[in-house]
Amino acid sequence: MRLQTDLAMEAAQITGRLPEGVRVEEQQFTPDVHIHRVYIDNEQGQQAIGKPPGTYVTIQAQALTGADADIAADCTRALSEQLQALFPQKPDRARPVLVVGLGNRSITPDSLGPRVLEHLLVTRHMFSLVPEQVDQRAASVAAIAPGVLGETGLESGEVIAALVEHIQPSMVIAIDALAALAPSRLATTVQLSDTGIAPGAGIGNQRPRLDQALLGVPVIALGVPTVVHAASLVIHALTDTAGPPDETQQQALQQSCGDLIVTPKDIDTIIHGCATVVARGLNMALHGDLALAEAAQLFS
Repeated sequence: MRLQTDLAMEAAQITGRLPEGVRVEEQQFTPDVHIHRVYIDNEQGQQAIGKPPGTYVTIQAQALTGADADIAADCTRALSEQLQALFPQKPDRARPVLVVGLGNRSITPDSLGPRVLEHLLVTRHMFSLVPEQVDQRAASVAAIAPGVLGETGLESGEVIAALVEHIQPSMVIAIDALAALAPSRLATTVQLSDTGIAPGAGIGNQRPRLDQALLGVPVIALGVPTVVHAASLVIHALTDTAGPPDETQQQALQQSCGDLIVTPKDIDTIIHGCATVVARGLNMALHGDLALAEAAQLFS
């Protein structure tokens, strides 16, 4: 039975030894910021850890929420650099980058995507309305929070596919809340990948996957773990103390816990801090060396 985690690094670690078709790299970006990369090279690697082939980059730092300004600045810089490394091309004003904030704004652990958009520097409209006021270093950026199926009656994929067809972006960046296996990953980890994303995965509400096959353009996924599935939490704790439960015990735990998820008690503060750091990293990655203070003034 595969434990429920959206993090490729955790999925690879669960296997005990590195499977065929999976490669791992680690980098100490700063003393407080660590970068972990998982490369899934083929179908064999996909079957082993349950993730589509591609590159998965995890940035880890205890101060991801911005409590320590210096570490938060390092996280922002690391996020910007790792995003740019995944971009299929440098963002510019010729074709917009579409940033999608997935999730339900009314459910705090699932509201990361829409909250990030509140701090994002969107510029696409300015290139046509007031082009003389736009700094030459700025890229064309559009954003949308499509909501959730229960509120709109529309699949996120339907909304985004229609918008992609209309504005013809160079790529899509999709932001969503994720589920982790270890509680220590909550709000300390950002995962990036070039494989797309399944909206709602973090709260166990799997929707059709947003990827290049569906949208016709490259899709970069960005997520922060905000929840742990209760069954996975118990199994993980038992594994650390008494060894992994057998298959029968794991199934019993899954049935007992059902769809119950666990999130930190200060999730409101966590979401605000993570959304701010993620948005700053996105702004730096998209708008290059345009200073954040300068950009905030230009696009306010």
